[in-house]
Amino acid sequence: MLHDYIYGPQQDKVFILYGLRRTGKTTLIRQLLAGMTDAELAETAFIQIAETDTLAGVNRDLKYLEETGFRFVFFDEVTLMENFISGAALFSDVYAAGGMKIVLSGTDSLSFLFSEGEQLYDRCVMLHTTFISYREFERVVGV
Repeated sequence: MLHDYIYGPQQDKVFILYGLRRTGKTTLIRQLLAGMTDAELAETAFIQIAETDTLAGVNRDLKYLEETGFRFVFFDEVTLMENFISGAALFSDVYAAGGMKIVLSGTDSLSFLFSEGEQLYDRCVMLHTTFISYREFERVVGV
């Protein structure tokens, strides 16, 4: 699903990857990055959000990335950012609409659900990761 979003047709939407800690969100992103060509990686940014980050600062960073030719931008723990819910439309309405593929990941599912219901209504694709036991993992991968 994430692969289809990144390599599929432009959708003017953001991709939201959310779930509990240790359920594979960052691993999924890293696997996608590992499969990219050198040219694609040169157009890719991975940004770790901290509680001190602001929407204005992220907007400034995105504007710079857009001006310098970045096409793929991944934000980890984006819901830690102040004003995420009220300003989430920035990601879809400005940058995804301009051609960037934006992936937002994090553990705060409630913030993502609020933003989907308000700011990102019909402008996001959501994927929820779930926890599986090691025994189930063994069964699924045949270990």
